[in-house]
Amino acid sequence: MDVNASKMRPDEQREAALFQAAAQLTGDARASFLDNACRGDTALRQRLEALLAAHEQTEGALAEPAAAVKATMKIQFTDSPDETVGQKIGRYKILEKVGEGGCGVVYVAEQTEPVRRRVALKVIKLGMDTKQVVARFEAERQALAMMDHPNIAKVLDAGTTDTGRPYFIMELVRGIRITDYCDQNNLSTRERLDLFIKICQAIQHAHQKGIIHRDIKPSNILVTLHDGVPVPKVIDFGIAKATEGRLTDATVYTQLHQFIGTPAYMSPEQAEMSGLDVDTRSDIYSLGVLLYELLTGKTPFDGQELMSLGLDAMRKTIREKEPLRPSTKLHTLPGEDLTTTAKRHGVDVPRLVSQLRGDLDWIVMKCLEKDRTRRYDTANGLAFDLKRHLSNEPVLARPPSAAYKFQKAWRRNKLAFTAGLAVAAALLLGIIATTLQSVRATHAKAQEIVQRNKAEANEQKAVAAQASETKLREQAQADELAARQRAYASDMNVAMQALNDNNLGRALALLNRQRPLAGQKDLRGWEWRYLWQQTRSDALFTLCRQSGEIGSLSVSADGRWLAVGLVHKGGLLVYDLQTRKQVAQLAPEEELVRVAFSPAGSLLAFAGLNLSVTGKSQITLHLWNATTRQTMGEWSLDGGRSAGLVFSQDGRTLVTSTVGGSITLWQVPEGARLASYAEEQSVIFPGTGFAATSDLGIAAYGDRNGRIHAMNLRDGKELWTVTAGKEYIDALAFSPDGKTLASAADYVQSDIRLWDVATGKEIGKLAGHTSWVGSLVFWPDGKKLASASADQTIRIWDIASQKCLDVLRGHRLEVWRLALLPDNQTLISGSKDGEVCLWDTSVTHPHQGKTTWPDKLLAWQFAPDSRSVLTLDRTGKIARWSGDDFQEKEPLLDMATNLDVHDNHFYYCFSRNGRYLAAGSTNGNILVWDLSRRALWRTFKPGAGGVAVPLTFLAGGNRLVCGAADNRLFEWDLEANREIQSWAAQPHSYSSGLSPDERLVVEVDGDGAVAARNLAGHSSASLPLDAMEGVSVAFSPDGKRLAIASELGYARVWDTATWREAATLRGFLNAVFSVAFSPDGKRLIAGGSNPNDTVRLWDTDSWQELLTLEGSGFYVGISAFSPDGNAIGTTSGDGILQVWRAPSWAEINAAEAKEKAAAQPTMKP
Repeated sequence: MDVNASKMRPDEQREAALFQAAAQLTGDARASFLDNACRGDTALRQRLEALLAAHEQTEGALAEPAAAVKATMKIQFTDSPDETVGQKIGRYKILEKVGEGGCGVVYVAEQTEPVRRRVALKVIKLGMDTKQVVARFEAERQALAMMDHPNIAKVLDAGTTDTGRPYFIMELVRGIRITDYCDQNNLSTRERLDLFIKICQAIQHAHQKGIIHRDIKPSNILVTLHDGVPVPKVIDFGIAKATEGRLTDATVYTQLHQFIGTPAYMSPEQAEMSGLDVDTRSDIYSLGVLLYELLTGKTPFDGQELMSLGLDAMRKTIREKEPLRPSTKLHTLPGEDLTTTAKRHGVDVPRLVSQLRGDLDWIVMKCLEKDRTRRYDTANGLAFDLKRHLSNEPVLARPPSAAYKFQKAWRRNKLAFTAGLAVAAALLLGIIATTLQSVRATHAKAQEIVQRNKAEANEQKAVAAQASETKLREQAQADELAARQRAYASDMNVAMQALNDNNLGRALALLNRQRPLAGQKDLRGWEWRYLWQQTRSDALFTLCRQSGEIGSLSVSADGRWLAVGLVHKGGLLVYDLQTRKQVAQLAPEEELVRVAFSPAGSLLAFAGLNLSVTGKSQITLHLWNATTRQTMGEWSLDGGRSAGLVFSQDGRTLVTSTVGGSITLWQVPEGARLASYAEEQSVIFPGTGFAATSDLGIAAYGDRNGRIHAMNLRDGKELWTVTAGKEYIDALAFSPDGKTLASAADYVQSDIRLWDVATGKEIGKLAGHTSWVGSLVFWPDGKKLASASADQTIRIWDIASQKCLDVLRGHRLEVWRLALLPDNQTLISGSKDGEVCLWDTSVTHPHQGKTTWPDKLLAWQFAPDSRSVLTLDRTGKIARWSGDDFQEKEPLLDMATNLDVHDNHFYYCFSRNGRYLAAGSTNGNILVWDLSRRALWRTFKPGAGGVAVPLTFLAGGNRLVCGAADNRLFEWDLEANREIQSWAAQPHSYSSGLSPDERLVVEVDGDGAVAARNLAGHSSASLPLDAMEGVSVAFSPDGKRLAIASELGYARVWDTATWREAATLRGFLNAVFSVAFSPDGKRLIAGGSNPNDTVRLWDTDSWQELLTLEGSGFYVGISAFSPDGNAIGTTSGDGILQVWRAPSWAEINAAEAKEKAAAQPTMKP
């Protein structure tokens, strides 16, 4: 379980965010920020001020020169702290020492709580344990915790030892240096570049988090294998930043400046040791050195030679000497070294030199530029250039000469160029032949004309016939497509209903039915991706998939072994839950197997039915030791089939129940019969209607008439009988204290009933399942109960409140059996479809597929990168929300300092690029804030005063269309802060839409009238709408369609070329208040006025309604797609923002590929 920002407590996340924001401010700005952020929380204010003070003190201390240090290179070693194997530091137990450096010792340690796992523990050496450094560690830990990338080794925790020395806890990466891995496995140049691109993406992620590595080298990039696939891991992110005042094995210093990093991989600006800030481009240089070494086996400057030069000469070499190109470097290698290097790339020497010469030379040398402004700006830029090289596209690292571009085009399109040359040659030969035959052709011209006229007449007839045939074929294809579109729309709506009913199997079948066949048009869009996400299982993983139903489950007391009893032939399967592998199959000829592990060890009891060739059935009870894998005993039971097995707490007594037989107590493992009592001969198939208390004092069983019988197992006397259903009793379970009995009855009822064991009186009912319940499991403390149902769900119940805490979805058929692991949070289920799944019950699993904002908003907008949302709340505060669920809040500014946000006539709009926000009110002024600078940018008054309304931004936010009280619209130049033009407008225009080319603006006035105006020519057109029809408008991405929301309960779509109506979309219960097109123009959403139809989604090709999203609130005034088309957001009249997100096609393809790889046959012993 990774520890990252999403796993931090909310208060830690908030404190980390506040610290990061405050650290960027100074003086009065910082004080004002802390006043607003803390607002009376004195403790929070003190912690933040302490962290900020320590942060600044540490930077100052680290920047001071070392006293009395000679200006020559030194390498200093410090003795290790005296930690020993077995010692505990916090919640981490040291297992072994794996490394030692100048600033600390690294151990393998085991975390004991809250989860058990192995980690890397680095203890900072003595002399580093100052208060300033400890505070700096805590601040940096919170920053590092926000990094989450598959190719970055995560910093998981930090703290101090009992003696006060700081330590870090990091992800344990068992791997080897990337250069060693590539050479040992003889990776080709392409394979090395693929690994390197992943490293670039990891460094880019860190840079986006504001973290510079500053020491990128092979020993800090390890390669480990995940399922046989090499995965590079970047380690030691940011640690040097907190410990740079100390010396490591490869660090040198002078009296005036510190020298941070490893010389062979160090950028010129790092070697300069001047006041020049080290930025992300220093990491680009180090990446270039690493790429150089991966390609040639050598660094541009030999590390040992650099160290031997002395400090000044070494710095001069790094700053001034130009390295050889990689292909040239190869020629300088001794013959044997060059042959070995080529062999490690899997090619010969000429081929290797050819691979490096050209693109790769240019790319590497661009990284190694002395002037950092000439390097790649970002690690992503470097990665993209490498991808262009691998795709035989022109790279950006070299001048794009015409010859070079032609060479690239030739490599990409050899077949096309060859064909072109062939065509040219054929044309040349044709010209020659034509010239030779021209004289002969003249003589035959007259006759040719006659023949041509006949041919043309015949051709016209053929063309007419072909046109008719084509028209018929196109009509048939159009009819087929229309039928598919109708079927698709129907399936999407039915799939949504199936999900509402928790029928994942049905929903998934409908989605799979709409996967296009070869040659078919793919009709799938946002709705398919959204519904696909809702069909994903909540399970941690699927342990196995059997061909038949799961009839029984039991877990050993230590949680190591899982016994799975099958309904049909196959007997009993035993799994090792640590390795997730099947280790045994017992009694394969038996069916209807019941299983139970002893609470006192690994002894397993199971009983199954064996039908002999004579037709007679026999129930056999088996005892088997899971540890030794030996049979401990077998004996026969009377009756028709096993109904239940329950051990006593000490494991010495076993009670069995059989249909039509008896309830019997056995001494185990001896097999002595202690007592036997007759029962009602009607315990249900497949035998879940039996339970016993943990002390085997009371047993409960059901009969075929829906009654529950409670029996005293010490004397066999019946205590009470109650009617719990009309037919069978499906499931029974006693609470651990034996005071409560839970029951589920027959195939008609879906409620779970709770009974007082002492009196037999009903004391509660758990309602929520929509079909019969087949299994019940209490938690050891008796406070929670899990239930498995034929409605394909598992529910977790709170016994005290009788409320459902969570619903687990993932099985595609009825869920029959449950078992709880000893960790009291992992649940195991078995179903009719043969799947055995494990579930984490410590977290809840919402299935609405949406995120709801805590703040009540006036306006909002997706950011251009779709990764965040900008909001304006009702108090005038503007914020940015980011993260996977858009719940990480970053305050930007407070409009209330410049504008009366309580004004009833307060209007606002965001620019498309998310940089600006405009607002206006009754005093006639319009104010524009620059959100990137978090400051008010412009204030101006269009018109003669009165209410001012900002309508829409133009030109990336540099111009604004706004309305004034005198019924005029103005186009305002915000850069020059002056009016460009104005024109008479619709009365009281309050809403508008802008065409993608910014030539056409559409106005909506207070009476619902809509007018379109060409900004360049001032021509206008009024649309023939009914009164009060227009509410809001939206253009399609190509500008060819305009959608208009109507208070009359529908939306209308218009062709902007002809201003003719293209479609009318009905189905809403009341008014439609907002419309929006998807970025690709293939979908249209409309926001309604009722929670039952918050958003409706249409296909813009067929105008079929595809989906209805239910939300909360009324009057959905704003609807929008995110720019990447993966999310839909709406705001209701109460200011509640809701966002529904669908995964991208790339995410879906990756998930399905992973599921396919995991769905391998279970390995058997």
